Amino acid sequence: MKIFTLNSWMLPFGLARDHKIRFNRLINFIKNEEPDVVALQEIWFSKYVKNLKKLNYYIFSQSKGIFNRSGLVIMTKKKHKCKFIMFPKYKNAMSDYIIKRGFQIIEIEDLRIFNAHLYVKPGVENIKYAKKELELIKKHMRGKSILCGDLNIEKKEFDKLNNNFFKYAEDTKNTFSWDNKYVKKWWDPKMIANKKIDYILVKNPARIKFKSRIIKKQMSDHEGILSEVKWKL
Repeated sequence: MKIFTLNSWMLPFGLARDHKIRFNRLINFIKNEEPDVVALQEIWFSKYVKNLKKLNYYIFSQSKGIFNRSGLVIMTKKKHKCKFIMFPKYKNAMSDYIIKRGFQIIEIEDLRIFNAHLYVKPGVENIKYAKKELELIKKHMRGKSILCGDLNIEKKEFDKLNNNFFKYAEDTKNTFSWDNKYVKKWWDPKMIANKKIDYILVKNPARIKFKSRIIKKQMSDHEGILSEVKWKL
């Protein structure tokens, strides 16, 4: 199974650049690579969801009207069952009143795939909310499960939290780097780059082998991850 994940950085209100150029790169990448599963975050406009629907995939999103309120889109070659789970609301978190925060679950035969974008408090990279959200996701995992997305937890901290619950299904290279021209400090003066915060993870116990690569095609301020995952017999 070939899996691709990317925080697409399709932010509204002038908070991101080159939407059309980057989205066309994303479409072309999907057409060329034909992943079995595509898990995207920060697809905030319904018009982009509509364009993704023109591809040969089954698509699940929270798109309604102009906006895709969760920012999440998951696409599969095979038909799937799907549901969306809300995260708890946080006091004084403005995002709770604007967007629909949560995570997606799809089921394909005996496999459950999760797509998520976890919350950190802007400006200080406070990950206490992201930790809580990760624990909630884990409670919904059973059997063969894969988690994709922007967890907003750096690898060193994630490894401390993990306690062998997840196994990496990709190479643990940086996904947010100063090498990417779209990574700029104007968004957060205290921003730390050259870190890994995006993941494709398999719930343990799972015996897998994988071949993966970081996708550096300037599709976002994040790098994408493409992984071919096989389960060992």
